[in-house]
Parts: sequence; C-alpha cells; structure tokens
Amino acid sequence: MVVTRISIATAWTALWLVVSCDTGPSHEDLAQERFEEFQTALLQRDQAALKYLVCSDARPAIPDMCQQDRSKQLALQVTGVSKRQYEYLVHVTDPNQSDQASHFVLTIEDGAMRVDLRATYWDHSVENRRFLAEERFVPQRLSPDQIKRARAVHSSPSAQTAQPGR
Repeated sequence: MVVTRISIATAWTALWLVVSCDTGPSHEDLAQERFEEFQTALLQRDQAALKYLVCSDARPAIPDMCQQDRSKQLALQVTGVSKRQYEYLVHVTDPNQSDQASHFVLTIEDGAMRVDLRATYWDHSVENRRFLAEERFVPQRLSPDQIKRARAVHSSPSAQTAQPGR
C-alpha cells in the first residue's frame, strides 16, 4: 500500500511539473521582438532604449543614428528569422526601396538579445565578399602520395627534355 501511495504522489508531482513549466517564447520570436523594438526606438530617436537594444560596440554611434530624420520613412517588414551558429538573422524587406530584401544580425550579449550592427554591416559589405573570393596560397607539407606523384611527373621523359628555368 505504501508503494502505491508513493507512486500516485510521484505521478501527480510529475504531472504538475509538466503542466506548470512555461517554455516561454523561442529565440527566433525573441529576435523578431527585439528587432521590432530596435526599429521603433530608432524611428522615435529614443537613445535610452537604443542603448539597451544594440551591442556595446555600437553604442557610441547612437547619437549620430538619432540625428537622422526618419519621420517619413516606412518601417521595415520582417519576413522571417533564421539561426546562424550563435546568431539570429532577422530577414526584412524595405518598402522605402522597392521591397529590397536584407537582414539584421542579432546576438546575445551580457544575457540579453541585441542588434549587432557591426556584424550586420559586415554581412552586407563588399569587402566581405571580395575577401572571401580571393585565392590564397597556404603553405603546407606534402603528403606521401603527393611526393610520389611529383617524382613520377618530374622523372618522366618529357620532363627531362624540358629546358631548365622555364
């Protein structure tokens, strides 16, 4: 009888824990919410709110961001959120520029999700794409198979008739 009462009590406790657990919003939902708060603060020139909503490296630029008049500008439309490693990309379209698609990078800094303006700029910069497109020579040791192939190529009759220095 004691085993049955303990089993019933354990079952009720487990059921209560499952029902009472609130998972809260997902990180994607939080990223979208934070971006919308950022956009609202930017359009309203709210420097205090922007200090909380952007990463620390962008805070010195807040006064300059608030100097621009955005009263006639339409808000960006969020089209979705995706995860990239430890960051969240909030995909937007800009009704001010023929619904041009873009994204903003949000990351967690000091326990809060914030807009990472530096990463957003880097994602959209030409230098980023140009750097990735450049071919680079990376010196490394040859494998034994590569050494065998090189010896075979250079010891062939056609390699011996070639003039040195060319």
